[in-house]
Parts: sequence; structure tokens; C-alpha cells
Amino acid sequence: MSGDIKEQVGAAINESGKFSLQLDKSSDVQYQGKSDIEEDFLFCKRMETTTTDEDLFKLVDSFIKEEGFRWDQCLSVCSDGAPAMLGTCQGFTASDSDSLWLSRGKVLQRVLDMHAEVEIFLNKRKHTLASKLSEPGGLLKLAYLSDIFSELNLLNMSMQGKDETLISVSEKLRVFKANIRLWNGKIEQGKTTSFPLLKLILEDEEDASLVGVQNVIGGHLEKLSEEFDRYIPDVDLHEKYKWMCRPFDVHAEDLSEEESSIHNLQEELIEVQNDETLHFNFQHQILGVFWTTVKIEKPVLGCETVKVFLPFATTYLYESGFAALTAIKAKHRSRL
Repeated sequence: MSGDIKEQVGAAINESGKFSLQLDKSSDVQYQGKSDIEEDFLFCKRMETTTTDEDLFKLVDSFIKEEGFRWDQCLSVCSDGAPAMLGTCQGFTASDSDSLWLSRGKVLQRVLDMHAEVEIFLNKRKHTLASKLSEPGGLLKLAYLSDIFSELNLLNMSMQGKDETLISVSEKLRVFKANIRLWNGKIEQGKTTSFPLLKLILEDEEDASLVGVQNVIGGHLEKLSEEFDRYIPDVDLHEKYKWMCRPFDVHAEDLSEEESSIHNLQEELIEVQNDETLHFNFQHQILGVFWTTVKIEKPVLGCETVKVFLPFATTYLYESGFAALTAIKAKHRSRL
């Protein structure tokens, strides 16, 4: 049965012509199906020796060749950001998409809620961290961290889902980066409205003052902004691919020089814009489904859109799939 499924997935990938990979404990694949972007488990093999980037590449390369796929069919490779997954010497171009924050903001908030009990516990153990909670500003720093990690968790959760694309994720990241700059400006002005727990501590504790931690918080926000800029360049993908996101709101003659130089792209876009059925479908379908349908009769548009919608935006699909597989093999299998 598994062999039959493997053959079906392989045939579908070859029919699609292009695919994207996601690598971690196993490998997932995305390809354009008959009616939507499809995601499937591809393979899972044991690493017999070391797990260097070279070993990983050889394993994946071996599978690709065994199954009759080609690397020029692969549009992108997404990993969880682990060093072994991001080695550059063997040519993996990875979309660094870490989705493993796992409620750190909630943990910090729990520590904040129980800070008195935690401090007593640490003092009994004569732990060096005990003084951190009692020192001036210690509680304020903890409240700030809880607030900022809560925001990071919300960002992370918003990017999880089957229909997330590089464009939608890029938009959310641009908004978050703009918010970081906004928050930093507010802290410089002594305003804490964007940090509810920090604001609450300042209101409840008589001797608490933002002045003592203002530079620390501001410095952390600046560093966070720099890291986001370093890992995630500020590129407006929605504007760049506006004709894909809103094909009926653009003029074909206004496309970029790069796009207008693609033979028949503008002509096919004009045909789409004057098709009432496609206009109706666009209003009721997600982008992946819409452009997969369009590709049948408009191959040039389909070829270009697949480059944007096919890559994995985050590792969410792999993580959720692997968690389900683990649950089946562990809990439910023991009941059989």
C-alpha cells in the first residue's frame, strides 16, 4: 500500500514538473496538483553515521535520483534553520523558517505570575538567579520579555496554516518589523501601552520605574529589529507580485520590465482579466486553487505563479504532519 502511494505521489510530481522540498526529521514535498497546491510526505530515512550538511545532501540527492526526479525541477528547499540544514557548501538554498517557538511567551508569563514563589524557591536553593528577580528592574525585564515573546508567538501562529504562501508570510513579517520600530519609539518616549504586562507592573509596584530599564528594553528592540532585517530582507512581495495577488486590479502594460519580457505573459493576463468566469472564481477561491485552474489554459501565467506559490513558507506543514504521524505510531498503534 505504501509503495502504491509512493508511486502515485511520484507520478503527480513528475506531472506537475516542479516541486519544493521541506527537510527535517523527514522530507515533505509540495507540487501543483490538478486543482490546488498539494503537500505530501516524501520520505524518511535513518542517518547511518554523521548528520553534517554533506551527509544530508547526499541522502536527499540519492533519493531524488533513485525516484527519477531532477534538481532542476526543485524550486526551493525549506528547513527549520538548524545549522546542519543550512550548509552552503553543497548547494542547498534554504528558506530559514523556524516555527518552533512553542509558547515561550506563556511560560514567561507563568513565571511572572508566580515570581514570588519562584524567588523563594531559588533562594532556598541558593541559586544565583534569585537575585535577578529581587534586583531593581528585574521584574520589569521579565514582564517585558513576557510581552515581546507573546507577540512573537502570535506572529508565529498567524503564519501557520496550509494556505500560507511566501507572499502572505512576507506581509505579516513586514508588519511585525514595522511594529518593532513603533514600540521602540514608544519606549524612548516613556510610553508602555504596547506592553500590557510591563505597564501593569509599573502601575502596581510603587518603587518600579521605567527609567532604569528603558535603555535595556530599547537596546533589545533595536537588536531584534536588526536580526529580523538580517534574516528577512525587507522586500514587498505583495507589490512585486501584485498581478498574482490582484490580477483584475492591475494593467498588463504596467508590469515590470522583467515580467513584460516573458513571452505571452501580458497577453494571457489580459485574457484572464476579460474572462467573467475567472473573475467570479477569483472572488471565491484561494490563490493556489485559482492559479492552478488557470494554468491549464494559460501555461505562461501558471509557470510564473507556481514559482511563488509552490515553495514552503514555513515548516508548519511538516511539524503538524510529523506530530500526527508520531501520535498514530505511539498512542493509537498500542491500542490495536
